[in-house]
Amino acid sequence: MKTHDKIQLASEMLLTAAQDYKNAKSEIDYVKCILLAGAVINVTYPLVKEFGGKTKAAETAELATRIMEIRQGAPFGKKKRQAQIARFMAQDNYVYNSLKHAGNDSKQLRASDDLDFDADLKAEAEQKILDARAEFMRLPLGPGATNKFSDELRDFLTSNWPA
Repeated sequence: MKTHDKIQLASEMLLTAAQDYKNAKSEIDYVKCILLAGAVINVTYPLVKEFGGKTKAAETAELATRIMEIRQGAPFGKKKRQAQIARFMAQDNYVYNSLKHAGNDSKQLRASDDLDFDADLKAEAEQKILDARAEFMRLPLGPGATNKFSDELRDFLTSNWPA
């Protein structure tokens, strides 16, 4: 059995998702990109949080919640604010989670009643890859750590992708 470095694998998954997006010929190609990029996010954001950083998703959800508070004319209470941030973050993952799961026991949603969802898979894939790249770039890596990454990945991280 071989030991695998999750950061190294995440870097390869991220690059693969970006390359596959550019070469996509069908909806299933975009599905694969969404799943790969979502997996990258699930490896990177816990590390960002563990080391005291804030994820892009959390920052965006907090900003959207703050805008809601401003429009309302008063700040939300702590519980309401946390619930709203959680709703924004859940909405960000709606398509990714729809692809991974059927049903939801806590919401008493049967798997057989959860087989369809609406999405623009190309747009979702692009956004999920951009989000994964943003989270990957927030990783608290030492100066030498990036030497393990391919030149293609380093180029992708600094590129104006998908242009």
